[in-house]
Amino acid sequence: MTQVQRNTPIQNVDDLTNQTFVGQVLAKAGSGERRFLIGSLKPIGPRSGQLGNRNFKIYGRLVASPKALDINSIGDLETNSVWEFRLERQKPIASDYKTGAGLGFEIDLRTLRRTGVKFTQREVEVGNDGWLKLLEALKSKPTSEGSTSASKAVEPKKKESQGNIEALNTQIADLKSQLKVSQESLSTKEESRQRLEEQIEDYKQQVANLDVSHSSILIEKRLLEQESATQRAIIEEARTLGFVNTAGKNTRENDDASQLSLLEQLDLRLIEKKASELGMNLTSNEIRRIVVAYLIAGATGQQVLFAGPPGSGKSTASVQFPKWLGMSVNVIPVRPGWLDSSDLIGYFDSRVGHFEQGPFVDEVIRAQQVLSQQRFHVVVLDEMNIARIENYAADVLSQLEKAHQLNVESDSGIRLYSPETYERLRLIEAGKKGRVSVENEHRILPAKLPIPKNLIVSGTLNHDRTTHAISPKVKDRSLFIKFESHGIELGVESVAGEVDNFAIPFTLFDRKKGKALNRDNPLIGKWNSLGAAILKSGVPNIQPSFRVAEAVRLLPALSEFLEVEVEILFEDLLLMKLAPWIDFENDATNRKQVQDFSSQISELGFSNLSSQLNSVLQTTAGRFSFL
Repeated sequence: MTQVQRNTPIQNVDDLTNQTFVGQVLAKAGSGERRFLIGSLKPIGPRSGQLGNRNFKIYGRLVASPKALDINSIGDLETNSVWEFRLERQKPIASDYKTGAGLGFEIDLRTLRRTGVKFTQREVEVGNDGWLKLLEALKSKPTSEGSTSASKAVEPKKKESQGNIEALNTQIADLKSQLKVSQESLSTKEESRQRLEEQIEDYKQQVANLDVSHSSILIEKRLLEQESATQRAIIEEARTLGFVNTAGKNTRENDDASQLSLLEQLDLRLIEKKASELGMNLTSNEIRRIVVAYLIAGATGQQVLFAGPPGSGKSTASVQFPKWLGMSVNVIPVRPGWLDSSDLIGYFDSRVGHFEQGPFVDEVIRAQQVLSQQRFHVVVLDEMNIARIENYAADVLSQLEKAHQLNVESDSGIRLYSPETYERLRLIEAGKKGRVSVENEHRILPAKLPIPKNLIVSGTLNHDRTTHAISPKVKDRSLFIKFESHGIELGVESVAGEVDNFAIPFTLFDRKKGKALNRDNPLIGKWNSLGAAILKSGVPNIQPSFRVAEAVRLLPALSEFLEVEVEILFEDLLLMKLAPWIDFENDATNRKQVQDFSSQISELGFSNLSSQLNSVLQTTAGRFSFL
């Protein structure tokens, strides 16, 4: 048996060779994996001072045994694996001991045959910190009598080492016993930890599957108990104008919501009576047109816009008509400084780690709250063109339309922040309380806020030097109600506080609006004739879009609901969708085109639209404009 002691000087490299050890592979080395690192050597003796305090790598030749290594599986030779090996003389040590030079035993791992030449003998000391601490004696290769004498000389040290090993084994056994006791005492804590981890995983899955209705319930407490300064200002302003009930009456509305009667038919005379009692100087045609606008908007996702001069009563109408139709309504005053969607929707405040929601998010949540009652919820953007609409409301208009698409699994929704941010916020709140509580969840809005189908966006427009023009994108998605200087009569008792116990179900027209019109329907002929008249006239800008066609398909259902002839509703639609596009220079060419077009549509039976065009022709301003 051969054993090398720690830090034992070796006077001759022959003492290292032709012996068998157990060593640890510290690293693979060499291109093609032709050799592997066993340990290191440190020079000693007379020249050690000249050589410096260096360790030199020592490489080994693998001596395979059936239990140690499959010669054909070189991949088994991994770092930190322990194998039986034998050192052989191979590559000479560089005479100047340059950095990187070392006592090399270079082999070919595929054949386990050595390469190179003999080395020059040097005085070296085995570095024991790496691999010698793992060495133990194996049967050595048969040696001469000199080798046998050397073995006998180290026998006492071997026995001493074996005694140390036995003592260590005893200590290890004691430590194992103590470890077992400790593990048993910790078993209860480990089981508790595992149960907690399972609960956390289960809760994470539940939160991931929350839909928007669940989220709105969780934040309802905050909405009922905490009003923002902006909301209070809106309510106070609306109350001053007589638009909003007192808090007690609002509570009564909520209490009576479950008793609402859902209409299958509407008598327009009821709305006319209420408008008259309020003192609004509106004709029956104008009242019908406003009702039709809200019903089409609720079915298609378009917005209802009231255009007219200040004081014409458009703000009053934008609040009162939805109420008379059984819809809930709230007002958002638009500010001149609104530059992007963050003013309307809100923004993520990274300093405090939550989303500062804008007024529109509150209205989406209110719409969710009345969804179960089958009611529409109307958001009125007051003086909406005092800032550029396409800057702050483009996302809202686009997603509102998507939410009303039929036979499509719509992914409509307003992106508030990234899903990764939402998950991080949810986990932060969970870490604060040990769970995501109802009280804290209101701060964690979903990353994408869906738009409910019962939401209608309405607005009022002024036309003066302080406002902005309406872009084509907004026009195409809007139903316009033109208001003249009607005002409100004095001495008429206001009925703004009355609340009717009925509602128009927002799903009323869903089952009908996607159906194609029958070929025999008179609307088909009128639609085709109108298109031909527009093309023939060459009037600028007027082009019936697919949104007009979508609304036309609703007219038979609206006719049945309102008990109004479908041809009348068709002309109402054209006044709201086509007339607002009349906006061009007042010159002889354009005037002639408008006159010809007015005559053609009058012959087709569109007398109201023709009358509106003729009124535009009476202007002496520099531009023709319907609005």
